[in-house]
Amino acid sequence: SGTVSVRNGTGVTGLAADAAGQIEALGYTTDTGNANSTNYQNTVVVYNDSSQSEAAREIAQTIGVSLTVQNAGEYAFDTDFLVVIGADWA
Repeated sequence: SGTVSVRNGTGVTGLAADAAGQIEALGYTTDTGNANSTNYQNTVVVYNDSSQSEAAREIAQTIGVSLTVQNAGEYAFDTDFLVVIGADWA
């Protein structure tokens, strides 16, 4: 359990909500919105602390992607995890 921000990094409406529904099935609370750009090519699950890497992989597997990244400061989010939906997800 925890919180996940799901951001749509594409121009396709509704993808963040679709992904959020799958993530909520794992027991997370989600919030959705648009990313800072619609040009994300790859969907990514971002986490802050190395202890979260396993959970990040579980989230990625649930939505059918493989890319997880430990935040080095390039992503700003207040939740436990950030998911940015990219063109590869659609």
